[in-house]
Amino acid sequence: MLYFATKAFGDFHLRLQFKCFDPNNNNSGVFVRAAIHDCDCLRNWRHARTRRRLEQPAWSAVISGFEVQIDDNARGDVNKDFYGRRPEPDGLWKNRTGAIYKIPAGDFIYHLGDMTLACSSTRRDALVPGVWFQYDIVVTGNHYEVTLTNMQSGASQVTTIFDNPTVARGVAQLNAQPAGFIGIQSYPSSPLALRDIWIK
Repeated sequence: MLYFATKAFGDFHLRLQFKCFDPNNNNSGVFVRAAIHDCDCLRNWRHARTRRRLEQPAWSAVISGFEVQIDDNARGDVNKDFYGRRPEPDGLWKNRTGAIYKIPAGDFIYHLGDMTLACSSTRRDALVPGVWFQYDIVVTGNHYEVTLTNMQSGASQVTTIFDNPTVARGVAQLNAQPAGFIGIQSYPSSPLALRDIWIK
């Protein structure tokens, strides 16, 4: 995880452009409101999984913040199940480009029907290899909104709206207000280009 270490951000509008090259391998993501690995808000967490991973700084963003996903194949996690289906299947909307990773997003559960939404996630056209796409990620308080734009066609849509109910996640404190660091996920086996990253 590559992150901007100079400053943590509270409310913000983050914009960046990204381009994938392989339609079968484009896994990456953008971390927002993440705490750094030695932050007090992480050290004090009691969850055993968190404690085990505190020695691995790359996990701090996953545990403490939220990831706006880039993965059109929406690969499932082989170490997890999905309401009784193990391993977690590929193709879930909560794991797809434009979603906030792993936050329930209306995926269909065979024995329960449509999953209750924790966030709204809009089904959209696939990423096109070689074409630049733009994320606009706006965070205000505990409200998160993600817009995805195809820079070639100009097609733009809000892909996720999420109100974070978890007081212990995405809320590293800065002057008593929710804040955290911005970062980019990087896999050596999944090439992705990024440009024009700015925040206000």
